[in-house]
Amino acid sequence: MPPVNEMDIQLLRTFQRLSSVGYSLLRIYEELGDGHSLEEIVVQITADRFRLAEGCAKVAQNLLESGIVSEATYRSIISRNYYAIYQAARAIVFHVTRNDVDDHRRLSDHVGKILGPQWGKVVDRWRKARNEMDYSPYPEFDEPPLEGLPLDEVVALSFAEAEGFLDEVRKHLSKRGVK
Repeated sequence: MPPVNEMDIQLLRTFQRLSSVGYSLLRIYEELGDGHSLEEIVVQITADRFRLAEGCAKVAQNLLESGIVSEATYRSIISRNYYAIYQAARAIVFHVTRNDVDDHRRLSDHVGKILGPQWGKVVDRWRKARNEMDYSPYPEFDEPPLEGLPLDEVVALSFAEAEGFLDEVRKHLSKRGVK
């Protein structure tokens, strides 16, 4: 896709918020022509959202490498790894359905239908973990595989599952022509 100008950026922002019905209506835009097809716009939004996921994962890694060993750091790492998963999930769901699902609870259902139920469970597991980390002064995990794990092991698992999820989404997007 050629370099984007401010009008293109506004279009990308608007387009990502549209439902699948809105997507159908925007086919008119493609016919009017500005040099970008709808498919190019969808690919661009998907790639940008996936880069956001990678950025969240990188921040989590930077926090780990900071050497600051504290509960607050661990909570932040888990939260950033969840948001890496969340943004990657939004990318694949948007690319497949042309609907930008941003509801944290519903997103796991959509992911399960696209990538398989095990991946929907990963999204949901880390959504719940992130909620515990961000909102509870006494976080607890009452479902496997997090149940009973000390916080440092939950952090390690968050890295493993975020990396695995991003790899799975990357593989599916690559098959769909998103680089």
